[in-house]
Amino acid sequence: YKPDVDDLRESPAVELAGLMAREGAEVRAFEPNKPQAAFHGFRTAASLEEALREAEVIVILVGNREFRQMDPKATAGMTPARTVVDLRGILNRKDWEAAGFGVSTLGVGDRLTG
Repeated sequence: YKPDVDDLRESPAVELAGLMAREGAEVRAFEPNKPQAAFHGFRTAASLEEALREAEVIVILVGNREFRQMDPKATAGMTPARTVVDLRGILNRKDWEAAGFGVSTLGVGDRLTG
């Protein structure tokens, strides 16, 4: 959606987080430009560290600067998660894989053969 803004009206990221929660995921969202935001159906965190603390999977829904600047080695020390789903294509896959993460990026897949 729109990176680095605090206007979350009609945000597809909010819709997707709500959908994941309705399907049974325990969602803990963090919006660095509006950390006090609250949403019906899923929890929010006041900081990135809080959001990552007990995460099983990291899902990047918006290309915010704070997410683009995440250090994969430092992140590995903050979370038990070892899977990242990057729906914005903002992470350096090789760096994240070198730090021990499995990375899935929207629009990037294994080449099908045969």
